[in-house]
Amino acid sequence: MVKRSTHRFPAVLLGLFLCLSAMPVAAEWVQGQGHGVIMQGDSSRAEQQARDAALRNAALQYESRFSSEETVTNGVVTDTRMTLISNARVQEIRNEHIHRQGNRIRVTLEARFSREGEEDESAQCGGDGPNAYTKRVAFAGFRVVNADQGAIGRLQGLDRAVPEALIERLLDAPRLSPYAATHLTFYHDDARNAPTQMEARNRLHQALTIAEELNVQFIVSGVVRDLGVERPDTWRLSTINNLRRGLGLLNRDRRFVVDLFIHDGFSGAPLLQQRFSTSGLWNRGPGDRVGFATADFDRTPYGEQVNRLLTEMAAQVESQLACQPFMARVERVDDHQVRIGAGASSGVRPGDKLRLYRAERFLSLPNQQPELQNSHVSVTIRQVHPDFASGEMAVEGGRVNIRKGDRVIGW
Repeated sequence: MVKRSTHRFPAVLLGLFLCLSAMPVAAEWVQGQGHGVIMQGDSSRAEQQARDAALRNAALQYESRFSSEETVTNGVVTDTRMTLISNARVQEIRNEHIHRQGNRIRVTLEARFSREGEEDESAQCGGDGPNAYTKRVAFAGFRVVNADQGAIGRLQGLDRAVPEALIERLLDAPRLSPYAATHLTFYHDDARNAPTQMEARNRLHQALTIAEELNVQFIVSGVVRDLGVERPDTWRLSTINNLRRGLGLLNRDRRFVVDLFIHDGFSGAPLLQQRFSTSGLWNRGPGDRVGFATADFDRTPYGEQVNRLLTEMAAQVESQLACQPFMARVERVDDHQVRIGAGASSGVRPGDKLRLYRAERFLSLPNQQPELQNSHVSVTIRQVHPDFASGEMAVEGGRVNIRKGDRVIGW
């Protein structure tokens, strides 16, 4: 008995193969339908089964390939085995319809796919899928380690000026909504060792309180480590110093070093801890009142380097949060009704479906932050207001233990 690969298919399968292979490989919308059976009254699980089946069927329509293996005995084909393999990757879902009849649920939807390994905007967390939601980010005040270094040039107020400069650069970010909370500052006691004062695993406890009070998903904070000149004696007031400085014979370089931190507002866990540094020529006199982030400051070579670094920091914040799932707080639960702390300003629209997650604490870990547990239930948004929205679940909140303080997530 010999096994061999072949490309000869039965006529019906060959026709199906040609239809599938002729489909375009770029990302496109495909309709799929699936069914689920309600077991022991669990309609939410049956609905999810139907949704998964609809996605599988849509994926097979999008792009598939056949692998064939024939068994040949004495020169005669005695067995043919066909394997259908899909390389499709779902990017987003729309127009989902759920129909229930008796104990059966049918889900019809449209899904947009791309092939595995294919680069497109959705794969990079863009497009109109879950990451089209706008995530709220609060910028706390930055701690300045050596404020006296700002005396040369009167570079003062960096605790608020630096985060405000980052906010200004992110105002046009399509997926972020930055908020100024610069009146709040972390790392008061030991800024030199920040963020080592945080709790276990570098969780920042203060971030949790602030995130809940401001209704934001992420907290950005930082520490300005250094804004000093390379040679302080260059700026001593004397006739000789003034002459040598004017002739460019003294070192007039100045440093700018900032540590940037991003923390998740639900768990306090760090998402980014990175140091940014630069230096540039400070070509102003020792008594000049230049100020930070002023037009006069921007015209100095040092100011140009600092602005370039701030732009790099803002880009890093945007990049770091682009692929994070959208998350909002459950504010109220009443039977099937759910209110969440995100609305039209976050891109939430009527008809959107968001997964519900329970914020659970464990008695064995009393000092740990709560963990998110998938409830396997979704909320369908019905009414949207600027800063909040309300929707309904397929089951009562009490049955799946959904309550105030839990989360909805858009993956």
